[in-house]
Amino acid sequence: MTDPDERPAAPGLATAALVCGIAGLFVFFVGVISIAAVAIGLVAASRISRGSGTDVGLGRARMGVILGLIGTAGFMVVVVATVVDLGGTDDPTRLSRFRIGDCVDLAEPEADVATVTGELPARDCAEPHDGEVFAVGALPEDSAYPGRSAVTSTVFEICTGGAFEAYVGERYGPSQLDAYFLSPTAEAWRSGERGYVCVAVTVNGDELVGTVEGSER
Repeated sequence: MTDPDERPAAPGLATAALVCGIAGLFVFFVGVISIAAVAIGLVAASRISRGSGTDVGLGRARMGVILGLIGTAGFMVVVVATVVDLGGTDDPTRLSRFRIGDCVDLAEPEADVATVTGELPARDCAEPHDGEVFAVGALPEDSAYPGRSAVTSTVFEICTGGAFEAYVGERYGPSQLDAYFLSPTAEAWRSGERGYVCVAVTVNGDELVGTVEGSER
């Protein structure tokens, strides 16, 4: 016979499971809420099944379990994606992992300026390629996002200033080369990305062969 004090708690637990399951869908990246929904839902369903024949709250308990499983699956996807990203620290094509002298193909060859962070395919400098990294750095970390225009203007000045002349051996103005750059978007800035990359490219979009370092082009 079921303890009379236990029966009233089951529908309450079922409701708690449902609430946790719904909340877990919105904050699935936390994980613990969805896991709690599954655990509470299973306990509530078990108590209701052992009760006096009423199934009050059983549907809520089961739905809590289902939503909890969905949220838990979402949490696992986030975990796996994070592990994969952290595990790829040797991948030279990630924006934050470029080094001066790396040769690359551009993500958007037709654009003069890229204001997105992402990946560029690495290339052997001895083979035809779109550009060559000549400067990498990061904007100040202790400031709020100043806006797309301000960010691109700042990075443009950096990439067309002393860094260009020091690497190529010619000032930006009279040079035969142009400067393509990548800078952090608002979304990347909020996630802590402040890095920028300056890439030397040809003015007319032709491919480069060999390094432009010290070429005085």
